[in-house]
Amino acid sequence: SVANDSSGHANHGTLVNMDATNWVGGQINTALEFNGNDEYIIKSNITDFPNNAITTTFWVKTTGNADATVSYASTVNTNDWLLFNSANFKIHRAGFAVETGVSFNDNQWHFIAVTWQGSDGRTEMYKDGVSVYTGTLATGTTIGTSGALVIAQEQDAVGGGFDPNQAFGGVLDEVGIYNRILSSAEILNLYNLAPPLNQSPSVNAGSDATIVVTD
Repeated sequence: SVANDSSGHANHGTLVNMDATNWVGGQINTALEFNGNDEYIIKSNITDFPNNAITTTFWVKTTGNADATVSYASTVNTNDWLLFNSANFKIHRAGFAVETGVSFNDNQWHFIAVTWQGSDGRTEMYKDGVSVYTGTLATGTTIGTSGALVIAQEQDAVGGGFDPNQAFGGVLDEVGIYNRILSSAEILNLYNLAPPLNQSPSVNAGSDATIVVTD
C-alpha cells in the first residue's frame, strides 16, 4: 500500500486502488504497473518540494498518449509541475507549457529526465541519457509550497480532480525528484545504473520506488 521514499525525507507515497498485483519486474528491482484508469500514487502536503530548480527522472514503459506521469499541484497552480503525454511529451509549469515533440510510447523501457530552472526558465529533457529538447519555460517564477504530488494522474484540484482520460497506463519505476539541476553526466549515470534495456531483472520483495529525492 506504500511506495517508499528512499531519499531519507520520508515522502512516502500512498497507493490508491492498487494492491500487490501491481508490483512487477522493473528496470531496477520492482516497479508499479498502472491500469490507465483509477490507479495512482499520492503524497500530500509536501513541505520540501523544489521551488526554484527541479529535476524529475523516471523509468517508463507505456503505449499511452494523453496521459500524466508526474503531477504536482499547489494552491498557487494545479499544474505547478506537470509532465504529460507520452506520445508528444509536454512540460507544464504554472500556466505555461512546452511541447517537446518527443515520444516514448513504444512499449519499451525508456529513462526520462526533465530539468527546469526558475531564474532563466531553462528547460531540458533527456531520453535514455541523451538530451533531446531544450527550451525556455515560465522564466522568473517559483513552484508553490505544501502541495500534493500525484504519480499517474493529472490533478485539476490539489490532490484530486482526476480525469480518467488523462490517467497513465503502463509501468513506472524509480521516480526521482531533485531540488537542483542534475548535470548531463549525472543523468547519464542514472541511466547506466539499470540493467540492459528490455531485460527482466529479478523481482525483490518490498518496495523500491522513490517518490521524492532531494539533494
